[in-house]
Amino acid sequence: MSTRVVNSTTERLTLKSRSNIWLYFPPGVLFIALGVAGIWWAGYTAKIQVQNGRLSYARDYFGFWRTFEQSWELNKIEKISVESVEFGIYASLEIFVMSPNGRCQLDLPASDGNQKKAIADELERARRGERRLYTRASSAWVPMSIMATACVGGGIVCWCLMETVTLDANAATQLVRIRRRRWLWPFATAISLRLDCLTSLQRQDVPWKTSSGYKVCYHLVFEDDDGGLQTLTSTPLFTEHSSAVFLSLVNTWLKQNLHRRLRRRSAR
Repeated sequence: MSTRVVNSTTERLTLKSRSNIWLYFPPGVLFIALGVAGIWWAGYTAKIQVQNGRLSYARDYFGFWRTFEQSWELNKIEKISVESVEFGIYASLEIFVMSPNGRCQLDLPASDGNQKKAIADELERARRGERRLYTRASSAWVPMSIMATACVGGGIVCWCLMETVTLDANAATQLVRIRRRRWLWPFATAISLRLDCLTSLQRQDVPWKTSSGYKVCYHLVFEDDDGGLQTLTSTPLFTEHSSAVFLSLVNTWLKQNLHRRLRRRSAR
């Protein structure tokens, strides 16, 4: 978290700490973009139909938006085959229809290689006149919906981790007010503590495991007179450097405030 000094006098200290936006915002955008793409792909349905001596192929989105449609007379189709198509390091089997007008690929999003071979065999039978009716629809609605929901949820979680915390210590009222607000949450939570809680401000390390090993984040914790602990942030968002900066600012202000109170007492 990055900390900004809003107000720093001997009577009052106001600090505003904010999560590193570049750590959470881009992953959130990426997850949500993948989720939107998954929702788009989930709504994609390919339909094949043989009827009245014609082979028809169409692609629809969400059942009402037709983006592609083509049909052929069965007796004019030269060949229906299944061929391997490479996409970089990935290869898949696809159905192709050859006619005097050229070659057309029939995309079937939820069909594997064996299913495409079976579909091509049925279409070839229809081309030879051995079958008059055939209908097949292919949609990846269920798996893509699950993936899209997980991605969008992951993006929202990334954004919800972003938090802004304001600490306001007031020597006149002897109160410390902590205001926390999540990035996607319209409401803030406020906590009031006695100023002497700042004398027991602690740094608490929280290790967590990543693919590259263990890393440590930090909580800043206030302890009240009864031994109760109150964390500054909802989640451990401070790094070693940012927590050290925050502690330095608070401790410096506390020393200045203490010296001022001692001078007032001696002047009496």
